[in-house]
Amino acid sequence: MALFTAAQAARSTLAALRYLSVLPRTVRQDFSEEFVNKKGQTVNVLGPITVGEARVYTKANRTNRDAIQFDDVDEAVYPVKMEDQVYKALRVPDDFNTFTLQQAEKQLLIPSARSVVKGLATPLHNKMQEISPATEWTVPAVAADGSNIRAVLIALRQVFSIREVPLEDRFVAVGAGIEAAILSDPQLQKVNESGSDGLLRRAEMLDLFGFQIVAEPRLPLYFGIAYQRDAFASVTRPSANPDGAAMSATVSQDGYALRWLKHYNASQLEDQSVVDAFVGADILDPERAASFSLALIGTSIVITDDTETIAVGGTFRLEVKDSSGNVIPNRLITFTTSNAGRATVDADGVVHGVAAGSAATITATFQTKTDTAAITVS
Repeated sequence: MALFTAAQAARSTLAALRYLSVLPRTVRQDFSEEFVNKKGQTVNVLGPITVGEARVYTKANRTNRDAIQFDDVDEAVYPVKMEDQVYKALRVPDDFNTFTLQQAEKQLLIPSARSVVKGLATPLHNKMQEISPATEWTVPAVAADGSNIRAVLIALRQVFSIREVPLEDRFVAVGAGIEAAILSDPQLQKVNESGSDGLLRRAEMLDLFGFQIVAEPRLPLYFGIAYQRDAFASVTRPSANPDGAAMSATVSQDGYALRWLKHYNASQLEDQSVVDAFVGADILDPERAASFSLALIGTSIVITDDTETIAVGGTFRLEVKDSSGNVIPNRLITFTTSNAGRATVDADGVVHGVAAGSAATITATFQTKTDTAAITVS
């Protein structure tokens, strides 16, 4: 007999989840114990509040005793589909002693949280990779030795200044490639070494030029993104508690919502434990984010499928790699077509068949390197 309640187990799992997660806690989090009835249910997320520019009451206004003007408070609503249900289901061996909460945490809850935390961040990763590099100001690629990282951050700060992005809650998230470059800079190594243990636990390497730099190894090697908290939303909702579970509870706290349940499967003579949550993410304000890249590793880029045939109205997504086989995110690449009447290509590298005929040449450009693909529309 367990000496703890389902609610205690759910809260313990959520606490471990919050401790282990990084990226979702840097954006606007929308969470609630209101359960999701089915896959694909839409949750409405409120975006940043806008009130417009300040007005000026002039001398002429005072002379004329004009009434001041009132503006509306605007807060856009963004519908987020809860398509993905992240879960970890475990069979509990007979020799596991999970009678106390401490035993359950060690053997079930924390391992489950470690597994689930990766899936919770995936929708946010995908949305971040939809953000293009800035066009208002040139942001250099991060050198492999990290020697220009300060120039990169200053350029990103300039972009945000031009866009009038709020100064508070600015972050830079980087994949493993840019993280390694940052850590290669001797001057920044000294700053990092002086950071607190709390920063290291949160995977925040340092605070520089108004950005908190966050290492996220599950972002692509070449990818980095600067953003303000309200650029993105990360949403979690629990499933409903089933009537047939011996122990079941939902909990919502500290930016997350999840469900934990445990029951005995008589047909297999074993206890079973499940931690799950519905997850989603969306872009709230793309002007509050800008992506940037690592300098090319190697000497060339390669479109993996350089000849392809698609139907009229069909689509095909291009993939580009460096000479070592590392995938380069498409939003960091510029795609062009030689014949838009035959086939077009968008910023995500998706080719659209327009009219049948001979091949159109699609060119991918990353930094100073290019490669081409021949697309035939049938």
